[in-house]
Amino acid sequence: MVVQGDLRRHQEHEIEYGIHVLRYTPPPLGRLSPRRYAIHQTLSRQVVQRYVREPVHFVHGHALLTYAGILDLYDGIAQTAYAVHSPMKLEMLASGRRRSAGERFLLWMTSQLLNRIERRCLMRTGQIHAYSAYTQRLLIELHGRELGSRVMVLPGWVDSTRFTIADKRTELKASLGWPIDRPVFFVLRRLVPRMGIDILLDALARLKNEGDRFHCVIGGSGPLAGELQATAHHLGLKTYIEWAGRVPDEVLPKMYAAADAFVLPTAELECFGLIALEAMACGRPTLAMPVGAIPEVVASIEPNWIATSPDVDGLKHLLKKYLSSQLPLMDPERLRSLIVDNYDAKIIIPRHTGSLMSL
Repeated sequence: MVVQGDLRRHQEHEIEYGIHVLRYTPPPLGRLSPRRYAIHQTLSRQVVQRYVREPVHFVHGHALLTYAGILDLYDGIAQTAYAVHSPMKLEMLASGRRRSAGERFLLWMTSQLLNRIERRCLMRTGQIHAYSAYTQRLLIELHGRELGSRVMVLPGWVDSTRFTIADKRTELKASLGWPIDRPVFFVLRRLVPRMGIDILLDALARLKNEGDRFHCVIGGSGPLAGELQATAHHLGLKTYIEWAGRVPDEVLPKMYAAADAFVLPTAELECFGLIALEAMACGRPTLAMPVGAIPEVVASIEPNWIATSPDVDGLKHLLKKYLSSQLPLMDPERLRSLIVDNYDAKIIIPRHTGSLMSL
């Protein structure tokens, strides 16, 4: 496994859970520096050349630029597969939401470069995976139907042994320091433009102004943290919102299970929605935007948990319906069973490994 890592905290080569992990750390470069995209390819090739001595039979990529570098070493030698988590061109353009016109233009230029790199890699790859039909459709639009027709849709999975229903949810809430006298919404998002936290804050402010009582815990970190916290303060939400920062792995299942509802306010480009599966495996409803692949995951469980429009009004009305008990709810055990029956790791992982074995 080759990953971008922090060599101040890790070794360049380590063995974790029986897997050899190779790390490289790129030099500090501006987000829009043209060197940023070549350096990942160069460093990933170099670290593999330093440590890999045995013949390589298979390469499975997940990060475009790292994969592009390693593909240059083993193209025509090893079997190859690449999992598209989201198309890089659209990922880059989505990061321009709420930026200046000049920044959006630079991001557009960069997106064209990344789109060419992605197309070149996909054309040289033996098997292409996407986690949703939505992602497959995007790849067809970006790279043509001939290439897109090669995309195999294989969903992500949830670890049902880790994400479970809480036996005593009120006590669990209290142990987390959450209020027990009002509904608690839990949100887990990287604090970047496309995740829609700004939309969520506007929706919550409208609910507060209408007299609704709630508490919202927002987990995650990112470059917009300071700006979003200032916005929440300006909207008078200081006592309504708890900023949890990065949520430790051992605490995350407790937060899902303790919440009254999980909220997914994505503004654009949600190519699967694993966190929705995790929340529902804990027996909690997921209230979400009609964006990207989210309806594939959530609407198949309960269509009324999807907002009628992907904007502040849509999210506000959805949360209002929940707070006023106008949304259909589901017995936690039944909700969990629907997720486990369709997305449990024991079911989905064999589908992934089976596809790779067919190469």
